Amino acid sequence: MVGAVALGLRAPRALLRWDEVSLAYAAYAEPAARAVDRGALHELPAAWVGLHPPLHAALWAVGEHVAPVPLLGLGLSAGCSAAAAGLLAGRWGWLPGLVLALSPASITYAAEANNYPLAALLIALALVCAGSASPLAGLGAALAGWGHVLGLAVGGAVVLRRLWAGPRAALGLAVGSLLGVLPVLMGAASRAGEGGTFGQPEVPLRAWAEGALAVISVGGVVQVLGLAGARRAAVEGAEAVWALCALFGALVVFLGLGVAAAHQFPYLSLLAVPLAAAWAGVRGRGWAALALGAGLAGAGPLFVADLQRWGAVRADLQRPRAIDLALERAACGDLLWLVSPALHADDDKTDAAPVLWRIRPWRSMPRATHVPHDLADWRYGHPRWASGLELRTSTELAWGPLDAVLAAAQARGAGAWVVLYDHAPAAGLDQRVQRALRAWAPVQVEPVGADLGLGVDLLMHVPPPPERRAKLPSGAGCAHG
Repeated sequence: MVGAVALGLRAPRALLRWDEVSLAYAAYAEPAARAVDRGALHELPAAWVGLHPPLHAALWAVGEHVAPVPLLGLGLSAGCSAAAAGLLAGRWGWLPGLVLALSPASITYAAEANNYPLAALLIALALVCAGSASPLAGLGAALAGWGHVLGLAVGGAVVLRRLWAGPRAALGLAVGSLLGVLPVLMGAASRAGEGGTFGQPEVPLRAWAEGALAVISVGGVVQVLGLAGARRAAVEGAEAVWALCALFGALVVFLGLGVAAAHQFPYLSLLAVPLAAAWAGVRGRGWAALALGAGLAGAGPLFVADLQRWGAVRADLQRPRAIDLALERAACGDLLWLVSPALHADDDKTDAAPVLWRIRPWRSMPRATHVPHDLADWRYGHPRWASGLELRTSTELAWGPLDAVLAAAQARGAGAWVVLYDHAPAAGLDQRVQRALRAWAPVQVEPVGADLGLGVDLLMHVPPPPERRAKLPSGAGCAHG
């Protein structure tokens, strides 16, 4: 029941996170994706991105190879987040599970195309298995580190508590978990000296506290304060208390060293797991009512806001946009480049992408790798084959990458369609895009639709070379929409 509630609250997030940013995040799994493409699965443990362990990237890369459907990847994250709540409920009852299911921080970051939802699940697994006398305790502690570097703190807390209770009995657990997490420790150590590891921008304490409070909301604050009722925490949920202290301490150290980004708050979704599990020591109907009320106060507005945003997306799908004409006129194999400035900071997870929703996320969208480049480089637009078209999305058009991509399109006899939308807040973006395309053809600029405050959509077309005909790229389909 708790898992179903958690999944119901997170399912709208999986749909709404189908946006341009998710395509950008997915590109960070590129080292793992290339290893899978070559069949070099032994390289996956080394496929780190920054200080993020490779487990999520490996799972994402295998999924992209087998079924490159965006909604599957987003659904995987939402499913992991919901499963974490289900694990706590199965181990300690409905109260800890419901606290996590309704946690605002957990819901906010539940369907991201990154490793945090998986890391939350693995931290929950480590806590659930912590009291086991079988090797599951060591496995859970090790897996927490494979989800996120901060998970090492949780695994360490689990092991330390067992050593504190009985050193001899827990020695095998300590050795086994250390061996299991050793590749993560070695990978983290080797990357600690890389440029930028300690280069996250500083954020004033007050600004950080205000941002964190906005994420967890009043409901999350009450969930924290409710731990005062954990009278039996020494017996039940003790592993969670140890893990919560260790995880919070590690986060403070990471923020102080500039390793963790103080202007971003996905780490709060990891803290939410041991916080919820610690409610296993809370007893009394009053505390249970407090947890339920606080959870509803935090999760309710998020769910309502998600439904409202989904309604806005559906309404936008009914009005004419430039992308509609591009999809109608494009031939198989053509290039479709969507350009739009970032109107919202992605940290707040409130943006939506009604233009991109013209291309449904449950369709297959394999990576387009015919133009050699680092797919994490946003200037190339994170290319995909979508409905028979080469789809790229970016916030600007950089001349060098644009020239390389258009040259490849022309070489295969394809035309290019550039859709500029919601561009009014970025002064001069329309002129910059037109200048970038001017070297390729006398670009015809066609306004489409009405201006609802963000500018009229502009459709620009670079025709294919007259001596060639567009050819369907290998593996691409022809059905638009």
